[in-house]
Amino acid sequence: DYAGPVQVIVIANGCHDDTAERARARGTEFTARGWSLKVEELAQGGKIGALNHGDTWASDGIRVYLDADIRMSPRLISGLVAVLDDPAPRYAGGKLVVAPAQSLISRHYARFWQSLPFVTQGVTGAGLFAVNANGRKRWGAFPQIISDDTFARLQFAESERLLVDQPYSWPIVEGFGPL
Repeated sequence: DYAGPVQVIVIANGCHDDTAERARARGTEFTARGWSLKVEELAQGGKIGALNHGDTWASDGIRVYLDADIRMSPRLISGLVAVLDDPAPRYAGGKLVVAPAQSLISRHYARFWQSLPFVTQGVTGAGLFAVNANGRKRWGAFPQIISDDTFARLQFAESERLLVDQPYSWPIVEGFGPL
C-alpha cells in the first residue's frame, strides 16, 4: 500500500530453505514499485548477526525490522512511516495479533502472554518494530541477546513508543521445549 521509496534488505542467515530465492523472485515487482531489493545469504545462522549485517547495508532513515514469519496489514508500512516522520527519536510497531497456536501448551502460553500489560497497553515489537533515524542512533550494533525487539523497545521511553493501528500476525513458538 505504501507508494514511497523503500529499501528492502533480506538476510537469509544460515537458511536451509528457499528464503533467498523467494526474495529474489520479487525483484521485478519491487523495481516496478520503485523499491530496491538486496538479498544476502550468510552461512552462519543467528538473528543478531543477520540484523547487524543488514544494518551495514541500510540507508539512513526509517528502519523496519521484521522476522520472516510475520504477515503485515497492507497499510502497516504507510502507518509506520507516518508516525516515524519526526526528528525526535521514535520507536513504533503495529497492532500485534498472535496467530493461532497448534499445541495446547503454546495456546495457554499465548493466552497468558497476551494478557501482560506491556502487550495490552503498549507497543511490543514482537517480531516487528520500526525506528526513525534519530531513534536508531540510540545504539550501535545489536548485542548478542535473545530478544532484539525488547532491547530496541527499552531504548525508548513509553512516550517515544508509537502504536500504529494496523495489524500484523506473529506466530508464537510451538511446544513446551522451545518455549
